[in-house]
Amino acid sequence: MKYLLYILFFLTFSSISAKGEYYKHAKKLANTNAIPLKDSIILFDTTKQAKTLSSETPKKISRIQGSMINWIGVLIDDPILWHKRMKSFSMHVTSKKQNYHDFEIEFYTLGSNGLPDKKLTSAPLAFRLYKKAWNEFEIPAPIEVPENGVILAFRYKKRETDWMHQVNSIGLGVYTTNKQSFLMHKSEWVEFPIYQPYQKKYSKKVSMMFKISTTH
Repeated sequence: MKYLLYILFFLTFSSISAKGEYYKHAKKLANTNAIPLKDSIILFDTTKQAKTLSSETPKKISRIQGSMINWIGVLIDDPILWHKRMKSFSMHVTSKKQNYHDFEIEFYTLGSNGLPDKKLTSAPLAFRLYKKAWNEFEIPAPIEVPENGVILAFRYKKRETDWMHQVNSIGLGVYTTNKQSFLMHKSEWVEFPIYQPYQKKYSKKVSMMFKISTTH
């Protein structure tokens, strides 16, 4: 019985001593922002937030005037976006009150002839404008930006009535480089330098105000 009490006393004292040493060690490490984990389990957060890249934001100078029922395309060729998956696109609206809200977009590659070539969307994607200034829309399909850029093609949905009086207010902006624009004419794409007087003034750097963003 005497030896049993001695053994129990020894085990209890050893346990207390061990806990005391553990907490002393924890207090010491606390000053270095390190936290000891019992049983040596260390957890690391390996998740990384996807970085978003954006194409150039053009400087607004005016707006597109007249009715827009044909497809009009803009080449977005910022090299930082090549081979990245598109996340969203944005368009600048100068006056939502006067604007027709429903529109469609498609994406194309740039062909060797300098015109839109292969279509990257199986069908036009439909959207609706919701405010003045920049409107951003998530792209619901997995589309990668090709090398040499992607062409964003746009048109308003044609009204069944009074489409000739349709008022447009898509921003016209200046980019830092030559900005190619295109028009669908009789089922074929042709070059379309939007609003020639501005093109001459700004050295062919004028087009509709569009942006795209990608995930890194």
